[in-house]
Amino acid sequence: MNVNLDMFSIAPAWRGKGKGRAMLGAVIAELPANISLRALCSPYAKPMKHLLRSSGFLRQRQSIVLVGGMGLDLYVREKGGLCDVARLNNDQ
Repeated sequence: MNVNLDMFSIAPAWRGKGKGRAMLGAVIAELPANISLRALCSPYAKPMKHLLRSSGFLRQRQSIVLVGGMGLDLYVREKGGLCDVARLNNDQ
């Protein structure tokens, strides 16, 4: 089973102060053990990509292309840390 993180944004005045890491950590802490967290991220959002990778997310090989042609990178994190891609593929 998966939970999708659809939007995650920090106001410019609060960036670089650990607020995004704290918010993401709170979301991760609340997930049951059998839930994976998925996040879509613009390939241009370098700070967000860094936050996801440093929080145990792995970028998946496939990207998601939205209507209008915008491509987003897909990141996945298992409750215990890094992603088990084979198990995720069986859950779909």
